[in-house]
Amino acid sequence: MRLLYGEELVADLAPGTRYDLVAAALGVHGELVERPDQLGPALDRALAHDGPALVNVLTDPDDAYPRRSNLG
Repeated sequence: MRLLYGEELVADLAPGTRYDLVAAALGVHGELVERPDQLGPALDRALAHDGPALVNVLTDPDDAYPRRSNLG
């Protein structure tokens, strides 16, 4: 949103927010991924879990996603 409009229009998500801990507090399988090599195993565990799961992947908020190519 910042790249396209200069501000956060939908939500201002704080970097490093532990959504995985919120999920776990609600009885959901939650995992935090901080490095690329952790992603595959975390997704495997989430998919193997019998019930809802949340994989919280920390990303760099300043690394812009190239959305312009998807907006047509």
